[in-house]
Amino acid sequence: MMENNDQCNTCIPSDAPEAPAFDYINTPGARAAREAGLINIADLEPKGRGRVVQISETDHDLAHLVTEGHNPAFVPGLEVTVLAKSPNNGPVLIQADGTVYDICNDVACVVWVEKVVQ
Repeated sequence: MMENNDQCNTCIPSDAPEAPAFDYINTPGARAAREAGLINIADLEPKGRGRVVQISETDHDLAHLVTEGHNPAFVPGLEVTVLAKSPNNGPVLIQADGTVYDICNDVACVVWVEKVVQ
């Protein structure tokens, strides 16, 4: 089991004042993604696979989501597999391009994929 310890420094900078939670579920981009039949990575079940289609509105630095580094480059066509999920909206462990990443739930909520049938 993974720890429920979300420490993404880009999502929650240590020197930033406490900000209200961002409503990822009700943004226009998130609604449009759901209407198009997409699912976000946070909602994929363990062992679930998806192919990245888009990133919805986010309060994150976009470069954080599309550049190699802490996360894989979430570019259209990237296939991801959920390996494990933390309880209470904690980090999500994924595999992409043969590498394992521990991504924060806030990032997983804004990356929209089409399910890949096993």
